[in-house]
Amino acid sequence: MLGKLMKNEIKQSSRYFLVLLASAGIVILLMIATLLLRVERMNFIASLVLLLVGGISVLMAVVLVIKNFNDTLYKEQGYLTFTLPVSGPMLLFSKVLVSFFWIIISNLIMVGCWIGFFLNMKQWVQEEYAELVNMFRQMFQELEPTSTAVVQAVVFFVVNIIVIILMFVSMVYFSTTVANTRPLQKHPMIFGFLIFFATYIVSNIIQSRLTRAIPLSVRFASQSLSLQAVKPDGTTSLMGVGGLIFMFLISAVMLFITGYIMERKVNVK
Repeated sequence: MLGKLMKNEIKQSSRYFLVLLASAGIVILLMIATLLLRVERMNFIASLVLLLVGGISVLMAVVLVIKNFNDTLYKEQGYLTFTLPVSGPMLLFSKVLVSFFWIIISNLIMVGCWIGFFLNMKQWVQEEYAELVNMFRQMFQELEPTSTAVVQAVVFFVVNIIVIILMFVSMVYFSTTVANTRPLQKHPMIFGFLIFFATYIVSNIIQSRLTRAIPLSVRFASQSLSLQAVKPDGTTSLMGVGGLIFMFLISAVMLFITGYIMERKVNVK
């Protein structure tokens, strides 16, 4: 049933991203054509459009996550959704996974567009581009990281990204669900935004303080990464993970509360 729920969610949303991918493809072809034909002005405009498409992809994913969750649960479609033979937690879990999927896809599109933009702009700023490449090459050579250290750094980075996405999705679902309870349902959009930003501000303050206060940090070294029971010292070689743990735990709490409210307190319009 989880697979069917996710398949249906992805199918409903995929048309928006197919249009975006088609637009990016057309712009890239235009950019290549103007590069080969040496039409400099059009090539520059195509590069800017490609950069814009990358930004739109992330914005579209955010809007899609909010709109899809609200429309399929708390509007007319919600009557059908809540009659499905699945539990609230299973329904919520499927939406979290699909939201992860689209946010990751949108960020990959954005990164691809940015890479295309910078590779194309290399012809306009060749000297600056060469200096930037040399700077990163020198930094990498000075650090001389082992393959183990590189893999561990990538894993740590991916874990951070996953927790950040989870935090965002849980805040969106939590604020949208609370805003659709009976006392707030007359103005769900206004209360949803207020709850989201209040949750965001409070959680970020707590997260930053816990990062500095909890004596638990990851030390970056050329040989490997290590977890140490020390406070972060503000350098890039020692990063606190207390805030990261808090983000994961508070995300789990918000999703638990969201599931509870979905099953007992929400009114479908």
